[in-house]
Amino acid sequence: MKKLLSIITLLVLLVSAKAAAGTSLSVDMNVEIPPILDLTWWVSGASVQLTGANSITAAELSAGYKDAINGGIISASSNDFFDITVEASNDLFIGGSNTKSTRELFVDLDGAGTYAHQLDGTNAITVLDEQAPATNELHSINYRLLLFSSDTPGIYSTDLTYTIVVD
Repeated sequence: MKKLLSIITLLVLLVSAKAAAGTSLSVDMNVEIPPILDLTWWVSGASVQLTGANSITAAELSAGYKDAINGGIISASSNDFFDITVEASNDLFIGGSNTKSTRELFVDLDGAGTYAHQLDGTNAITVLDEQAPATNELHSINYRLLLFSSDTPGIYSTDLTYTIVVD
């Protein structure tokens, strides 16, 4: 009996010592970081107005184009490789005789002066391809518009939509 009492006392002491040493819990933590994409105007380009004193000149019509049309600066942020695309809201500019194609508009990024990106109407074109992840990466936008003697007087309008997508 004395031996049994000793064993019980020893067990109580062991359990108490373990309890005094503390307990621990484990936590299974899962954090999802989704693709993060953000495209904003750094310097406003949300409205390009070539009217009044800024309208097309006779010299530009004669040259067949107006370029260096300031389109603002966009800021792109992504935690994955990304592309930036642009598309027009219509195949044709609205205004004038309604026969001026939005394909007569070209986009130039970062002052390259090449105007290598011709709009394809309502089909998105890639103007920036396979960019590495970045935060607030700035890109200046300029436009070139082809001009023809058949362009009738009027204000021609279209909306351009820039989109950032995971590459």
